[in-house]
Amino acid sequence: LEEAQKVVKYENSFLQKASMLRGLEEGILDVGTFSSVSMKWMPQILRKMKDAYPGVKVRQHHGNYKEIEYWLEKDKVDVAFLSGCYKGNFHFIPLFQDEYYVILPPDHPLCAYERIPKEALNDETMILMNEGSEDYDTGHILEGLHYTVAHWVNEDVVLIPLVECGLGISVLPKLIMSFVHSNVVIKRFACPRYRTIGLAVKNPDEMSGLTKLFISLMKEYVASIQSLDENTNDSEFMIDCRNIF
Repeated sequence: LEEAQKVVKYENSFLQKASMLRGLEEGILDVGTFSSVSMKWMPQILRKMKDAYPGVKVRQHHGNYKEIEYWLEKDKVDVAFLSGCYKGNFHFIPLFQDEYYVILPPDHPLCAYERIPKEALNDETMILMNEGSEDYDTGHILEGLHYTVAHWVNEDVVLIPLVECGLGISVLPKLIMSFVHSNVVIKRFACPRYRTIGLAVKNPDEMSGLTKLFISLMKEYVASIQSLDENTNDSEFMIDCRNIF
């Protein structure tokens, strides 16, 4: 099966290069991605690709970090979004620094803090996203603390209603929190915590033309939204949330 997959991969790459030599952009691009990127960034990128390169078909493969790494290693995807806390020997292109926040029920004692020290999360009941391994972003943030995990969830957005109902607290990045329209309290860490979102490829010397095109479009898009963020204050970002910072 692996040999057959390699044949398909290289045939697709060959057809892409032949198309580009003819001045066309055609082919299939397989992209590994996780939920916050799929919801926030990919719709805009897919629209740009469709408008500018109608002959290109982009297939998204959704999963947690560990699943995405496996797909990349096994050549099931051409390029993948990952965090800087990734495993493996992939070529990683940093794109975006995504800040983490503490998510609280409205009546939680930690709501009294303006910014929350990491140590204040000791002995709390947590609801966490399953990233595929405790070695990834959230695990690094909570390292050294004692806490109980009441629920593991497979999608970020599923986590928020559980916090709202008082079943625990959580830690989530800004990218997913921009979708929140819920009765939760969102606080910054006293010492800011971030994940680095980037694109990973297995071998940069074997990237197809479509992979290079996708990476170029993503760099342009992220640069444009970062410029927009600099002109948007945090109260505008969190307008639908309570007790902001």
